[in-house]
Amino acid sequence: MKTLKDNQELQEDIFWLDGWEGKASSGVYVRNPLFEFIKDCEKRGLKVVGIRKPKDWNMEVIVEENSK
Repeated sequence: MKTLKDNQELQEDIFWLDGWEGKASSGVYVRNPLFEFIKDCEKRGLKVVGIRKPKDWNMEVIVEENSK
């Protein structure tokens, strides 16, 4: 039997609201270009480590600093 660690395709990243505590449920899906944008970042060697959503909804993708 394969586990999540054995199968790269099943791994996922989940970004939680900072400081939020409580119950959550799944079921709301939205199609948008963010997934393709993150894949493009990864192709360019950038590691996405967070997403910031300001009140105006102009989302910011936060990437790991490169120490080179």
